Amino acid sequence: MPLLDFFIDLAKSGGEKAFARAGQRVKVSILEPNNHRDISEIVDLYERRIDQSQQYETHQFIEWIQDASIRKTLNNTVFVAKHDRHVVGFLQLMMPNDCKHLFASYFAVDETSVHGRVEAAEGLVFRAMLYATNLLRQPSVIFEVERPHPDKDAVKAQHDFARIRRFKNLFERFGYRAYELAAPYIQPEMPNDAGYANRHDMLLMMATDKQLNAITRVEYDEIVGFIYDRIYGLTFKNDPELRTIYQQELTETRKYIISQCPDPVPLR
Repeated sequence: MPLLDFFIDLAKSGGEKAFARAGQRVKVSILEPNNHRDISEIVDLYERRIDQSQQYETHQFIEWIQDASIRKTLNNTVFVAKHDRHVVGFLQLMMPNDCKHLFASYFAVDETSVHGRVEAAEGLVFRAMLYATNLLRQPSVIFEVERPHPDKDAVKAQHDFARIRRFKNLFERFGYRAYELAAPYIQPEMPNDAGYANRHDMLLMMATDKQLNAITRVEYDEIVGFIYDRIYGLTFKNDPELRTIYQQELTETRKYIISQCPDPVPLR
């Protein structure tokens, strides 16, 4: 369905202007699982724009975005942004049926296209937050992003800081806030055909319409548990033995994270 069909009154932060601009040439819709052309172009964008350390094997990714069996317990929705019938961005959102957050597992735009850099990003963010608002009483979308490490790589850290600023500005155009959760977070190991990719020290961000200064350690633990148990915990769903081992690793990592967590957790 075209993006303009979902227009609502966004009377804050110049949202109408940003939305109108996003809807001029780029259309955002929900991916049809059997649309092989769109899936092929999404896979191409996935392989080019998502860091290899954050990728599943290609066949696993395709199964993940097409797998209808998990939709019984997990709302798994992929938004696709298209210009001139070609994919210029996509955003995958997941939410277990009884949870109060959405998780953005992948968000990528084609930076070689001006339509991808600007319009697709705006359109995808708008649709994500509208979708969250329709599903949840208080919209909340959780993202994993690279944590800047100026002490390790100053140049990369500058790039990471700039990306976080752009990310925040993108949500503010539509009247939302994207907060950095100032607490430890380790992205679980990513299983692939060769075994596991390394775990990563990452940063969690939360997009919401609420004005917040902090959340409690208990609330942060709930967010980490939501990601670990209800998102990553679906890994190896067809191999009960490996799934049990993986879930035990998730439990131990979660305990370690929360033991290092401040209370309250500042939001920046």
